[in-house]
Amino acid sequence: MGDGNGGSSSVAETWDRSHQWVLHCYHHKQVKVTATMDGPHLVPQLMAARQIWEKFQTMLPAQVRERIVNGRLPLGVVSTTEWWRMREKAATLGLKLEAEGTSTVTYLPEDKTAGAAWHIDSEAEMLKIAKEMMAAGVPVVVSEVD
Repeated sequence: MGDGNGGSSSVAETWDRSHQWVLHCYHHKQVKVTATMDGPHLVPQLMAARQIWEKFQTMLPAQVRERIVNGRLPLGVVSTTEWWRMREKAATLGLKLEAEGTSTVTYLPEDKTAGAAWHIDSEAEMLKIAKEMMAAGVPVVVSEVD
């Protein structure tokens, strides 16, 4: 179980069923953002994309242009809070954005007896342990993460 002090684990381990556990379940809501680019307005659109997406600010305009595929420039995956900020700024700059909602679920077992969290690096192992804990009746605390 890692180092017992909130460390991480990357090998198959099991959990001490004699301890008191709580399983934290985090629902991560994210948005995949793409900018729509068209020929006649490409230069101002590229400038706008560089203003709203920090990763593009350090890139040369030609490097950003190379990322355009079929008139679409992928901006990345961001939190919903960041999406609203980007959307407002894009609107003021005349840049059209498209959004696709995505979500992931992660688990963090907390050993109340030892006073430590168990970070599990492997997603497959994390899911296996989480299913075992839920099947054994370990309390689950669900949180929405933005």
